[in-house]
Amino acid sequence: MYGRTVTRTVVVCLLAVLALAVVPAAASAAGPYREDPTDGLATAEFVEPNGCGAGMLAVLVPNAPLGFNFTDACNFHDRCYATIGKTQQECDLAFYNSMLAACTAQAVGQIQLAACRAAAGVYYGAVVGFGQPWHTAAQRASRTALAILEPVEFPAPGPVIGIG
Repeated sequence: MYGRTVTRTVVVCLLAVLALAVVPAAASAAGPYREDPTDGLATAEFVEPNGCGAGMLAVLVPNAPLGFNFTDACNFHDRCYATIGKTQQECDLAFYNSMLAACTAQAVGQIQLAACRAAAGVYYGAVVGFGQPWHTAAQRASRTALAILEPVEFPAPGPVIGIG
């Protein structure tokens, strides 16, 4: 009984650390934005993704857990979080599917495939469980950047109506 409690605590702590590192740097990204003609959503053209982990947390959340490279999936996830109108669930599911595709492409044999999928599951669990504040921040940063780069047009003033 005691061993299971310790194991659960360790897993929860690991997921929390992963969430802090896997979540995107897009929330602080700035850059030109454009309207995407395919879906009408404003998207970041120059989001600065950080791979799977940033700074000191890169040691705890490597781009290639167990030797399987998830860098492209993590960078895509960063950009997705910063795409105005994309939900966290959409981004997280696309992230997971991208990691699974990386597993299929890189794994040799069923044991490696299972290990890679397990690593993908841990990364996915981290963003699902702890990514909401970073998704919100990335959306807010993108909307703010878009508002700054594309000023609001005000209507021309009408005639002044005097009293008296």
